Amino acid sequence: MARVLAPVIADEAAPAAKRNYRATRTVSGGATLMLLDVGVVMAAFALSWHLRFETTLLDVRSITPWVLYAAMGWLCAATLVVTLLTRGLYLVKRGVSTVEYIGRLAGSVTLSYVFTIALATLLLKFDYPRVATIMAWLLTILFLTIERLSVRRLFYALRRRGIAHLRVLLIGAGETAQAIVERMGHTPKYGYMAVGFLDDATLPGRKVAGAPVLGTTDDLERVLRRYDIDEVLIALPGATHEAILDLIARIPTDGIDVKVAPDMFQLMATAVSIDELGGIPLITVKKGALRGWNRLVKRLMDVVFALAVLVLASPLMLLIASLVKLTSHGPALYAQERVGYNGYRFQVLKFRSMRVDAEAGGPGWTTRDDDRRTVVGRFLRRFSLDELPQFINILLGDMSIVGPRPERPMYVEQFQRVIPRYMERHREKCGLTGWAQVNGLRGDTSIEERTRYDLYYVDHWSLLLDLRIMAFTLLRVLRDDSAY
Repeated sequence: MARVLAPVIADEAAPAAKRNYRATRTVSGGATLMLLDVGVVMAAFALSWHLRFETTLLDVRSITPWVLYAAMGWLCAATLVVTLLTRGLYLVKRGVSTVEYIGRLAGSVTLSYVFTIALATLLLKFDYPRVATIMAWLLTILFLTIERLSVRRLFYALRRRGIAHLRVLLIGAGETAQAIVERMGHTPKYGYMAVGFLDDATLPGRKVAGAPVLGTTDDLERVLRRYDIDEVLIALPGATHEAILDLIARIPTDGIDVKVAPDMFQLMATAVSIDELGGIPLITVKKGALRGWNRLVKRLMDVVFALAVLVLASPLMLLIASLVKLTSHGPALYAQERVGYNGYRFQVLKFRSMRVDAEAGGPGWTTRDDDRRTVVGRFLRRFSLDELPQFINILLGDMSIVGPRPERPMYVEQFQRVIPRYMERHREKCGLTGWAQVNGLRGDTSIEERTRYDLYYVDHWSLLLDLRIMAFTLLRVLRDDSAY
């Protein structure tokens, strides 16, 4: 749960002082990162020169003077700083995924090297060493990634210890606001801390999602004066535009950021894009991205990955099957009926991780420390190795690598009666992993929230999103213990 801050009495100079402190902290932090980035580029150029021309690895003599190559390095460092600056990568942005962050860094490095080569060739007439420059480009991506991820780790560690937190006041205490506060509590590395809520329909003093209700919206100015608030988050999905604009107008612009959270279910369940017509923004609502060639590309990726995994992991799968068979009574493989694409039912395959009589008392969710698991099954479920046979389902076309997780028919019939748009998650093939799973929604978690993420994936599919989910899945399997 999100931690609650003790009251902090603010004086009249607090907003200006907070603004000046933030500006100073941002400038000093950005300047430090710039110096580190310049050092990274020059280290990459020095190492690439050494590997290319001064070692026996690549014994080639060059007519390129080191001084010119070093000058090219300084030019590249300058263009990289400008590129990172224009792309907002010197600002501390909370909530950006590691994979997305690395992608932005690699793209910025590549762009800066293109500019550098163009300037060196066209303006300086410099015949740069091709191989050394390619090596410097790859080394820069590697070094910059290590540097920036180390800095992020440092920030994460500080935030987990309560340092550099953003104190957030939420206006509204409904489902959207509660989901946001719960996510703050589950992701302390991002450094958000809920001070409390303002809500017209909830009694002051009551706790919601672990944070107190501090008053009604009429108390906004009083609460802002009393508490040291960094950010106000308006979570009133049913409020009129006039009401939201009135709230925003009452919040001081100095030292306090304001964000508006739309209805969470509508946000997760609808794909939108923003265009403009003569300067007027227009919202386009899209339904389903997996059509035509996209579906073919996804299927080809499924077949290639499934074949590769089944071939490479076949010795491991044989070992697992033997261990399951030798350590417990029953078959090594377990087949269970699930609901897939367009309501099609199929038999999902898994290595058996529970006793044969696990459902003698009726079906039920697996829970942490479930005593129905076998000795080998505990290990298999911890690292998701019990799901390796599902690559056979993928190869047969029953499943995809990425998609909404398949549920049993009895649960599908139950969920579709109480969860809006639940059956729309079956517009695409179910998956071995999915957007909900990599966001921590696996096992005995909220079906409503899982559905939001599943519908988001269905409406926002892209090849890059699939690759991100696959990368996140590998990271979670290695370091997450939420699988049981």
